[in-house]
Parts: sequence; C-alpha cells; structure tokens
Amino acid sequence: MCRRVVDVCNEIMQRESPVLFVDTCSILDIINSVHMNSLSENYAISALELIRLHGNDVWLTTSQNVKEEWEDNIDAVISTMEREVLKVDRNVSSMLLVSNALLNASYSTPQRISSLNIVTHMRSLSENFLNTCLSLERKDEHTIRAMQRVRKNEAPARKGKPEPKDCEIVESFLELAQRLRNSGFSHRIIFFTANKDDFGTNRELKQPLGTQFSELNAELINSIDHVLAVARGQA
Repeated sequence: MCRRVVDVCNEIMQRESPVLFVDTCSILDIINSVHMNSLSENYAISALELIRLHGNDVWLTTSQNVKEEWEDNIDAVISTMEREVLKVDRNVSSMLLVSNALLNASYSTPQRISSLNIVTHMRSLSENFLNTCLSLERKDEHTIRAMQRVRKNEAPARKGKPEPKDCEIVESFLELAQRLRNSGFSHRIIFFTANKDDFGTNRELKQPLGTQFSELNAELINSIDHVLAVARGQA
C-alpha cells in the first residue's frame, strides 16, 4: 500500500533513524547479485540485514513508481536468473566430466543449484524487501515537476533519454527529504541506486541533483555495503 508523504514523514519522526530511499534497480539487484560479478557477492545477505534493521536502525522507503516498475520487470529478471542457474549446473557437470576423463578420477557431481529452488527464494526476498519499505504515493506535483526535468534535460533525464519515471521517483524522494528537514530531522537521508549513468556517484552527482541534494543535506550512495554500514552506525 502506498502512503502519503506526510504520513511516512510523521512515522519516521516518531523514531528517528537514518532514512534510505531505494530505487527499482537496487531491489531487483538482490536477484541479479547472485550471478552478476559487478555486484557485491554479499548483496542479498545485506538486503536481509536491512530488512531486519528497518524501523529501528534505519527506515527503508521507496515510491509507487518503484513498486510498479518492480512488477513490470520481475519476470524478466527471474527468467535471466533461471538461465544463469542452468548454465552453472551445465558448466559444473561438463568440467567434472572432462576432469574425470583426463585425470582418470571419479569426482562426484555436487547437488545441482536448480534443485535448490533458489530462484523462487530470491524472488521472495526481493519482494519482501520491497514490501518492507514505506512506499510513497505518486502525486500530481511529482509528475508535473518530473516533466519539467524532462523538458530541461535535467538529471536523471538527459538528451535522448527522458527517464520520466525516474524523474518522478526523484521528486518523491526530494519531497520526503524536504518535509523531514522542515520537521527538524537531523539524521542522514540517502538515495540508494546503482544507476550511475543517470544519477552519478556519491562523490559527483549529476546536476541539478548535486545542488538539490546538497540543499537538503541528502546523499546518494551506489553500494549496498556502504548503505548497510550506515544502518549499523559504522559509516
């Protein structure tokens, strides 16, 4: 269920902890992380820990757009993981078969990954993370401001890549951050995304995001390990 920004803000103010706003790719990457070398091998474990810390040491938040995009993309992400699991099983079987023949050995084949039902479990973890987040409803004002970004080619939009949905996601985040700061919230407010092409990095955000985040004392983080360290009070 998506909630009004003001209601989410009021809940956070009752138990102040760092706020983490998560975009679509970061939630889908829980699944991708088990077969993509570019992602932390601890990604899914970190996601589990963040779920456990939610409401006490960190607030997980997201937006209506993210929930809709997750539903639109989850089947394709799962299909990719299924193919990768079958590829692993095939490669392990092939390597052992050849090794046994060349070495005159009889090494046994380990349990097939596909028999562990890991794909279903990973989908459930990603969905559980999404449903744990306090989800902000999309407002007409978010859409209007997002379209202004698109027309001006302002990040996360750029020439030839309008990204209207990402612009709406950003506007939801900025309103939440603004309301929290206006309410006297002093903890860290973080936008978590792996999308460096459209958003930039924590050291160099794309403009005008850099200025807008700075004005709200908000941060962008690209690494789930960094995010978890913040939630644990280690960064």
